Amino acid sequence: MQPEAALARPDVPDARETALFLDVDGTLLAFAETPDAVVVGAALRTLLGDLHRACGGALALVSGRSIAALDGLFGPLELPAAGSHGLEIRTDGRIHELGIPLPDVAIDRMQALAATHAGSLFEHKRFGGALHYRRAAEHRPALTTAMHGLAREVGSGFELIEGNHVLELSAASGNKGSAIRFLSTRAPWRDRQPVFIGDDTTDEPGFEAVNAMGGLSIRVGQRPSTAARWQLDSIDAVQAWLRTLAGAN
Repeated sequence: MQPEAALARPDVPDARETALFLDVDGTLLAFAETPDAVVVGAALRTLLGDLHRACGGALALVSGRSIAALDGLFGPLELPAAGSHGLEIRTDGRIHELGIPLPDVAIDRMQALAATHAGSLFEHKRFGGALHYRRAAEHRPALTTAMHGLAREVGSGFELIEGNHVLELSAASGNKGSAIRFLSTRAPWRDRQPVFIGDDTTDEPGFEAVNAMGGLSIRVGQRPSTAARWQLDSIDAVQAWLRTLAGAN
């Protein structure tokens, strides 16, 4: 890990030689008060379609959101994707499921936590659950303590992921790094330079995977420590860089 510091801006590679992996929230889209409040504009859909073509199909969204949620955001555009932090992966028209559902008792406990901490929100996912506290930051310490306790109770098959104003209990059988490695062994991502852009602690496994493959690990903004080796300062900077990539072939 590196101490907090500004990293250099990456050069734009040749899209024809690039395997592009993109986080969504905080990277392509600004955070909203709730996950459902995020809006995708037509210009971003057009950009992603252009990138998909420029990269010869070697583009995938890599997100904590489910694939169904990603399709709801970006439809009618349907892209290859690794959803639920790498626990479901769509490629070649197939969805590979790599996780197990969260036990009902854990879901009940998380729903109760949301109900008793005003402003927090429970999101049920296929292979886990998330407590969002963007509107209830004052409850972060109590929710974090409770979620760590719940993670210990459900056992080693699940892990607690602490993201941007969210605490997520998820199956431990995959992450964004494992998803990138999975896709990188398959056409059209195989034998290309991997590029992953992300903004959060949940993206660190992706940065580490791309570094090990000699690719470009790019963080958005600054954080106290990161495995990323390059930096783009904002979502606007990410989209500008991607527009250049889409046209640089």
